[in-house]
Order: sequence, then C-alpha cells, then structure tokens
Amino acid sequence: YVKKRQYSKAISYFDKNLWLLRSAYPKKNRHFAEAYNNYAYVYRLKKEYETALAYSKKAIDLMQVLFAKPHMYTARAYLNIGRIYVDTKQPELAVRYFEKSIYTLKQVFGQQASLLSIAAYELGKLYLQQGKHPQALSYLHQALVYGTPRFGKINDLYT
Repeated sequence: YVKKRQYSKAISYFDKNLWLLRSAYPKKNRHFAEAYNNYAYVYRLKKEYETALAYSKKAIDLMQVLFAKPHMYTARAYLNIGRIYVDTKQPELAVRYFEKSIYTLKQVFGQQASLLSIAAYELGKLYLQQGKHPQALSYLHQALVYGTPRFGKINDLYT
C-alpha cells in the first residue's frame, strides 16, 4: 500500500502487525524496532514529520536497550531521521544523521551493506543540493562502491 500511496491503509496493516507482535513477543524485542521504522517511513511520506521522528527515536531507544552493539535497525532509524531533516529543510541535522547511519552500518556490516549504499547516496545528494561538490562526489562514489556487490560492477552500469 505504500507504493500505491495508500498510507492510511498501510498504517492500518502496520497496526495489525504491531498487535500480532505484542501477542507473540515480549515488549522489548527487535521486531518492534523494525515496526517502528516502518511507521516512521510512512509518516514521513505523509509529511507528518513529528510522528515520524517519534517512531524513529522509539526504534533507536529500543535497540539501545536490547543491544550493546550497533544494529541495522538503529542505522535504518538514523537514515529515516536524516530524510526527515532533508524534507524539513534542516540540512545540518540531516548530515549528522546520515553520517550516524553510515558509521553504524560500517560497524555492523563493514563495507558490505546495500543500506550503506543508500545512506551514502542520500548524503551525497544532499551535499550536491548544497553546492558542496567535493563532498558530494566523494559520497556518491562511495554509494556506487558500496552498491557494487548488490548491483554489479560500476563498469557494468555503463555497458
């Protein structure tokens, strides 16, 4: 329903999913963080930024309680927050959260994460919009490098 932009319907299914999670798992479980990230994503698309931020922060708080080490869901929440700050024209905060996402993903996966490619792309795109071309080029190149294992060699993009 998200791809069809039927956000209210998507949220109603997320509510059902959350109800099922509550009946199947203890309250503090990583699956809840994943659900909160899903809510944050949809609320951002609905331009309900405060709600989106609240869900992202809820995911981060839960993951910090559950795990001593960084986790992919934490990185995803940072990425969501970065996108919220781009949408709300707060580029300094967006940069901070994109960098947190990249740092966390590198800790979790090293250089082998497709989400790392997305986070580097988002940061590169933001720097490009700000006219910071050297930083933009660096992060956009990193996005290509990180995406290579998933999408093929960089040279394959041009053939």
